[in-house]
Amino acid sequence: ALMHPEDAARCVQAYVQYARKETPAYLTEFRLRHKNGSWCWILSRGVGLWNESGFMYRMVGSHTDITAQKEREEELRQLNADMEGFTYIASHDLRAPLVNMRGFASEVRYALDEVQPLIEKSYGTLGEEDRTKLDAVLKQEVPESLGFIDAAVMRMDQLTSAILDMSRIGRREYRMEEVDADAVVQRSLSVLAHEIAAKSIQIACEPLGKVLTDPLVLE
Repeated sequence: ALMHPEDAARCVQAYVQYARKETPAYLTEFRLRHKNGSWCWILSRGVGLWNESGFMYRMVGSHTDITAQKEREEELRQLNADMEGFTYIASHDLRAPLVNMRGFASEVRYALDEVQPLIEKSYGTLGEEDRTKLDAVLKQEVPESLGFIDAAVMRMDQLTSAILDMSRIGRREYRMEEVDADAVVQRSLSVLAHEIAAKSIQIACEPLGKVLTDPLVLE
């Protein structure tokens, strides 16, 4: 009579299954009406005694109040839901500027192709040193920088997707496979190439070989 109506049938079923030896242990949780009118969560555990006819004539066990634990679990579930919602919004919003970056990089590349013939026509008016500098900028530095932008945009898009996947605790399926660790390092360094060059950082990495892991997690 004190048990929550939503839990009663499930608990009776758990008891019957244990009494028939269909389950190895009697362990269940349910809500019980407290004398102050509130609902308490109870962890019920028991051990039965059977006679020669296979009838369980006695059960001994314990009822433990786990209300505080259930409240913390609910708070954690809500926190995870809030975090997943925030991460989804953040990852979605991060993609918007990525589209613009990719588009403007294409515009710069197109403009460079358009202006290249015009600049080459004026080469005759420039000195050898100026022509060398202009070639280095137009044919090496700018295309290389655009390549870094493309690589960074692509990796950022992949990482925002990864962040969203990681936020879904318990729902991401890890793919264990043979991964080239050296290739992972090179991809990571290519994304950081500008910062590495700007800070004159020297990177030393000996051969790492292949490992069995989830490639996304390793990266």
